[in-house]
Amino acid sequence: MPVDTKELLHLASPVHLSADKGAEGTRLYVKGFASVETVDRSGDYVDPEEFGIEQFMAAPCLLVNHNFWIDPQGNGVAAGVPVSLNAARLEQNEDDSEMWDIVDLKTKGVVNQ
Repeated sequence: MPVDTKELLHLASPVHLSADKGAEGTRLYVKGFASVETVDRSGDYVDPEEFGIEQFMAAPCLLVNHNFWIDPQGNGVAAGVPVSLNAARLEQNEDDSEMWDIVDLKTKGVVNQ
Protein backbone atom coordinates (compact mmCIF):
# COMPACT_ATOMS: atom_id res chain seq x y z
CA MET A 1 0.00 0.00 0.00
CA PRO A 2 1.55 3.37 -0.99
CA VAL A 3 2.31 5.78 1.82
CA ASP A 4 1.78 9.53 1.58
CA THR A 5 5.16 11.11 2.28
CA LYS A 6 5.95 14.75 2.84
CA GLU A 7 9.03 16.74 1.93
CA LEU A 8 10.26 19.08 4.64
CA LEU A 9 13.16 21.08 6.03
CA HIS A 10 14.65 19.12 8.95
CA LEU A 11 16.33 21.37 11.51
CA ALA A 12 18.60 20.70 14.49
CA SER A 13 19.57 23.52 16.85
CA PRO A 14 20.65 24.14 20.43
CA VAL A 15 18.30 26.74 21.95
CA HIS A 16 18.28 28.82 25.13
CA LEU A 17 14.96 29.12 26.94
CA SER A 18 14.32 31.02 30.15
CA ALA A 19 11.39 30.41 32.51
CA ASP A 20 11.27 34.06 33.58
CA LYS A 21 13.35 37.22 33.24
CA GLY A 22 15.31 36.46 36.43
CA ALA A 23 16.13 32.83 35.65
CA GLU A 24 19.38 31.65 34.11
CA GLY A 25 17.45 29.38 31.79
CA THR A 26 18.04 25.93 30.44
CA ARG A 27 19.95 24.79 27.36
CA LEU A 28 17.99 22.46 25.13
CA TYR A 29 18.80 20.77 21.84
CA VAL A 30 15.82 20.89 19.49
CA LYS A 31 15.17 18.92 16.33
CA GLY A 32 12.16 19.56 14.21
CA PHE A 33 10.80 20.81 10.96
CA ALA A 34 11.30 24.35 9.72
CA SER A 35 8.86 23.84 6.87
CA VAL A 36 6.68 21.09 5.51
CA GLU A 37 5.21 20.44 2.06
CA THR A 38 1.94 22.25 2.79
CA VAL A 39 0.62 25.81 2.99
CA ASP A 40 0.80 27.09 6.57
CA ARG A 41 -1.72 29.23 8.47
CA SER A 42 -0.16 32.40 7.08
CA GLY A 43 -0.57 31.14 3.52
CA ASP A 44 3.19 30.55 3.14
CA TYR A 45 4.67 27.57 1.33
CA VAL A 46 8.38 26.78 1.20
CA ASP A 47 9.52 24.10 -1.23
CA PRO A 48 12.25 22.24 0.71
CA GLU A 49 14.28 21.60 -2.45
CA GLU A 50 14.16 25.29 -3.47
CA PHE A 51 15.03 26.73 -0.04
CA GLY A 52 18.52 28.31 -0.01
CA ILE A 53 20.02 26.04 2.67
CA GLU A 54 23.63 27.08 1.99
CA GLN A 55 22.71 30.78 2.11
CA PHE A 56 20.67 30.32 5.31
CA MET A 57 23.44 28.31 7.03
CA ALA A 58 25.97 31.10 6.25
CA ALA A 59 24.20 33.13 8.99
CA PRO A 60 21.68 30.78 10.66
CA CYS A 61 19.14 32.21 13.07
CA LEU A 62 16.31 30.30 14.78
CA LEU A 63 13.24 32.43 15.49
CA VAL A 64 10.10 31.68 17.50
CA ASN A 65 6.95 32.12 15.38
CA HIS A 66 8.93 34.39 13.00
CA ASN A 67 10.01 36.62 15.91
CA PHE A 68 13.16 37.01 17.99
CA TRP A 69 13.23 35.43 21.46
CA ILE A 70 13.14 37.97 24.29
CA ASP A 71 16.06 37.31 26.66
CA PRO A 72 15.99 38.01 30.44
CA GLN A 73 17.25 41.57 29.81
CA GLY A 74 14.43 42.29 27.37
CA ASN A 75 16.55 42.07 24.21
CA GLY A 76 15.35 40.39 21.04
CA VAL A 77 17.81 37.57 20.26
CA ALA A 78 17.90 34.44 18.16
CA ALA A 79 16.31 31.54 20.02
CA GLY A 80 19.12 29.35 18.76
CA VAL A 81 21.67 28.83 16.03
CA PRO A 82 20.86 25.86 13.77
CA VAL A 83 23.74 23.42 13.36
CA SER A 84 22.12 21.42 10.57
CA LEU A 85 19.35 21.86 8.03
CA ASN A 86 18.39 19.25 5.44
CA ALA A 87 15.82 19.09 2.69
CA ALA A 88 14.31 15.74 3.63
CA ARG A 89 11.39 13.38 3.17
CA LEU A 90 9.44 11.32 5.71
CA GLU A 91 9.45 7.63 4.78
CA GLN A 92 8.16 4.58 6.60
CA ASN A 93 10.92 2.59 8.27
CA GLU A 94 11.67 -0.63 6.38
CA ASP A 95 12.00 -2.71 9.57
CA ASP A 96 9.10 -1.24 11.55
CA SER A 97 6.02 0.07 9.71
CA GLU A 98 4.98 1.96 12.87
CA MET A 99 8.12 4.13 12.65
CA TRP A 100 9.08 6.87 10.20
CA ASP A 101 12.54 7.92 9.01
CA ILE A 102 13.73 11.37 8.00
CA VAL A 103 15.65 10.85 4.74
CA ASP A 104 17.93 13.54 3.25
CA LEU A 105 16.80 14.30 -0.33
CA LYS A 106 20.36 14.74 -1.63
CA THR A 107 22.28 11.96 0.12
CA LYS A 108 19.29 9.58 0.54
CA GLY A 109 20.71 8.88 4.03
CA VAL A 110 18.61 8.73 7.19
CA VAL A 111 19.05 11.85 9.37
CA ASN A 112 16.96 10.74 12.37
CA GLN A 113 19.83 11.14 14.83
